[in-house]
Amino acid sequence: MMEVTKSLTLKLDKIAVPMAQGGDRSPVALRIAFDLAQRFGSEVTAFTVKEESREITWSDKVKMVTRAFQEGKERGGIKVVPRVRTSGSAKEGIVEEINSHSYDLVLIASQKRSPLSPPHYSAA
Repeated sequence: MMEVTKSLTLKLDKIAVPMAQGGDRSPVALRIAFDLAQRFGSEVTAFTVKEESREITWSDKVKMVTRAFQEGKERGGIKVVPRVRTSGSAKEGIVEEINSHSYDLVLIASQKRSPLSPPHYSAA
């Protein structure tokens, strides 16, 4: 009897990471993206959404994605595309960004974990 095997190839050319301020875990998602980018030679897009109705200044948003760009450079020249998008809400902006580019992977940080799930990356 002949055994058929399939070979799978993981292609991660473009990784997107939505970034947020405050108690967010975006830096953890960004570090995971950097690890994957180093392994697969990926480009990481660190983006944030400026909500039209909120009074957050552009400079705060630009600092956040610029910091991600700098961290990528420091970690061995990872190509990071910093991007700020304006939208009616953060959710809408994330969906618009993902739909407007051909990302292979989107890493979205979660605020809460199940008490049963083991930690894989720490926020520190």
